Amino acid sequence: MFELIGAGMEVWAVHRLFAALPARCNKLKYPLWISAVLACFLLTRILPDRYHTIYYLIYYFILGLFLLLDKQSDFKNFIYNWMLLFFLSFPLKRGIQHLSYILPRRYPGLSAAFFPLIGAVGILLVFEIARRLLRPRINRYLHFWTLLAMGLCLFSILYINLLIASTLDYAHLIAGWFDASLPLAICVLLCICGLTFVINNQKTVELIETEKNLQLRVELKHKEIEQIQLKKELIERTNREYHDMKNHLKYLEQLSQPDQKAYLHALQKEMQDYIPIVTTDNDALDTVLADKTIQARQACIVLTATIEYQNLAFLQPMDIVTLFGNALDNAIEACQQLPENERKIRLRITQRNGWLLIQISNPLSRPLTWSDGRPATTKDGAGHGLGLCSIEKTAEHLGGIVQLDDADHQFTLQIFLPACTD
Repeated sequence: MFELIGAGMEVWAVHRLFAALPARCNKLKYPLWISAVLACFLLTRILPDRYHTIYYLIYYFILGLFLLLDKQSDFKNFIYNWMLLFFLSFPLKRGIQHLSYILPRRYPGLSAAFFPLIGAVGILLVFEIARRLLRPRINRYLHFWTLLAMGLCLFSILYINLLIASTLDYAHLIAGWFDASLPLAICVLLCICGLTFVINNQKTVELIETEKNLQLRVELKHKEIEQIQLKKELIERTNREYHDMKNHLKYLEQLSQPDQKAYLHALQKEMQDYIPIVTTDNDALDTVLADKTIQARQACIVLTATIEYQNLAFLQPMDIVTLFGNALDNAIEACQQLPENERKIRLRITQRNGWLLIQISNPLSRPLTWSDGRPATTKDGAGHGLGLCSIEKTAEHLGGIVQLDDADHQFTLQIFLPACTD
């Protein structure tokens, strides 16, 4: 009974340790848990001598299979998380099994039935602490050499355990506490080495992400400065056009009616690029839209904007530049791969169920290839790779989400942000 409860606690501990990973199939969650618990329980019945290496191989194979079916991850992350599970649980599990063999023989009145339950409680506590400190998740910067070093530590632990199990007289080996504890201490040290690689990798990932965030902030600052300069140039250009318009009107007064029509037609065509697509109550958004409208018209792209919600005061200029600037840049670059009569971009800003929805769509020149939930494109492809990371990070910082879709030969980027109702 205690062994069954202990097996259930150990399987639950594995699930809790990797709770941050996305679930693979919620419908089969409970049957999978029950199967893993029964498999671990039956293993203790089939192999009662749990100091043998074969027991550990089967035990961690069961837990690895449970982890593979319970949580979503690629192969490298699965191996990494499986070895993390091993390094966290092996010292405690091996130590408890060691004590369950020694203590009842030294103290005959002590029952060994409670030891599996004690070990399961210990594993549950250790895994809970590790979950809070290490925060296991999908690691996009996992290096091959980290996996190799961790694998060598794991192999050494199993090899030392194999040497212990190969001793013909195990009772004689544990007769001396020092002789029995020394191999176990070496295994514990190797587990600590394996965990050191895990911690080092996590610190490396944090440094990489910090550096990327700093680089992103610098890029956004530069873009904000560029947009301010652009707004200044647009204002100066408008002033010049207004001054020139007065001269045009004076000249028109001196022309005949047919010449006036021809002159007005040429003047309208010349001024088309300076007409903004739309005006809103947000200066930063007006600046970005004016800039992207000019770029689109120069590339023979029809850019249509529908502004149904204008309460964007809660967005900083840097956020607007990142979200709208990068998204429209990607859409313009994608449309340049299409024939001129198919170049269309649709922008919509609306509110849906308490969320601000920013939707930008454009036709695709070819079907997209997806990788890790993102279009796997290059500068020669559809062009949606540029700036997408910046958009996702900004949306996440604002408490929102980003959704991508390529249905019906249309690429659609949807940004959901908590709408400000003040």
